[in-house]
Amino acid sequence: MLWTVLLGTASALLAAALWLPPSRELVRTLRELTRACENGNPERFASQLASRHPFPDGRLKHHRVAFMLKVDLTSYGEACQALQARARELDRKAHLAMLPLFLFIVGLGGYWLLG
Repeated sequence: MLWTVLLGTASALLAAALWLPPSRELVRTLRELTRACENGNPERFASQLASRHPFPDGRLKHHRVAFMLKVDLTSYGEACQALQARARELDRKAHLAMLPLFLFIVGLGGYWLLG
């Protein structure tokens, strides 16, 4: 039992250590992307993105991040497209960082089922 707790704690700490830097950078990049879109084409931003961008009241709404990563930003210019590509890369890194915790949970489930 002690080994399970120690291994679980170690995997959670490893996942947190790997997840926090890309997650913070992702929030900064999304905020910068939102501002760049708003400044680059205000009319289109108001009609297309204003109601669904991830910072409606200044705080991040996690369920709106996927929309900002998938939306077509060709009318906003190359800078916005580059920021969106960077945000997609950071989102991928943040999700991959959770792999140690996922593997621990799957291993613990397998141990419980087979053991």
